[in-house]
Amino acid sequence: MGSPHLRSVARVLILALAICIAASAAAGAAPAKERVMVGLVDLPGPADVAAIRALGGTVHTAYAHFPLLAAELPAPVIARLARNPRVRYVEPDQVRYAVSQTLPWGVDHIDADVAWSTTQGAGAKLAILRILLHQGKTPDARESLRRAPGALLGSLLNHGLSP
Repeated sequence: MGSPHLRSVARVLILALAICIAASAAAGAAPAKERVMVGLVDLPGPADVAAIRALGGTVHTAYAHFPLLAAELPAPVIARLARNPRVRYVEPDQVRYAVSQTLPWGVDHIDADVAWSTTQGAGAKLAILRILLHQGKTPDARESLRRAPGALLGSLLNHGLSP
């Protein structure tokens, strides 16, 4: 390739080849993926994870106590997933912020917010017991309560707990 004309032709061919390669790579590129929350009719199982993987997606979290999956899917298949009979909804996984707070019913019911403005319990000795005596699930709890000191035991006994 000694002549300047042949070098110019070679440069043009190399440039054309590079453009063709870049265009074919862009055409074959995978579609963009979107993060979604997938609401299910039941708790997630292996079949739900497999269904998302079959669509080219990735499951980030399968919630053990909620019928919900956090996943990432190619945008074109999201509508197809939404038609799956096990799927209740598919929505974007977005960051959400709490903008207000309401007082929980129990706190309001016992006026805990009013008491809190007076004292936060400094020096108080209190035990809160959550015992399922009436269902017989903790047979030794009755004896423990029988030996508990102070008015707490009397209060519990006066409200329906029998030793």
